[in-house]
Amino acid sequence: MSRRWVLPAIILVLIFTASLIRVEPGTWAVLRGVAGGRSFILDPGLRFRIPFLQVLYTYPSDVFRLDLRLDAAARNGRPVRLAAHFEGRILRESLAEFSERAGPRNGPTVVEQDLKAFVTRWAADQDLESIPERALEIQNRFRAAARGRGFDIRILSVSRSSGESSRAGGAASKRTA
Repeated sequence: MSRRWVLPAIILVLIFTASLIRVEPGTWAVLRGVAGGRSFILDPGLRFRIPFLQVLYTYPSDVFRLDLRLDAAARNGRPVRLAAHFEGRILRESLAEFSERAGPRNGPTVVEQDLKAFVTRWAADQDLESIPERALEIQNRFRAAARGRGFDIRILSVSRSSGESSRAGGAASKRTA
């Protein structure tokens, strides 16, 4: 092979390898044009893309869990620290819209932001005394809103966190020890 074919051969190999993408098992991917072109939903496997003109975003296809701690205000304006537990998944049928909203951020991060808004809104409708210290399941209240945002809630439980009292108890035990 002559020298004049070495550089073009290297460039062709680089372009070919840049066009190969692999969608891992347990994930879905959205292949989207850089200029906001058409989106394609990809299942796990080896795929081709147009290098430098298409971007790949991956999202978990299985159920994932999030445990949140957040500060909110109850109906009477008193601050409350809440603990929330979420189990759910991103919906395949609305994955293209979810991907547009999420952009380069990963799916659970976007879901976490939505959940914080849901739980904060729920706490604003509750009296401080009515927020239990044991987990209360509230997924039915937000199931339709979550589906509209591109994910499904299997479990969403909220409880009043005893963060302040445990810190105060820990400080008291340190003084006596």
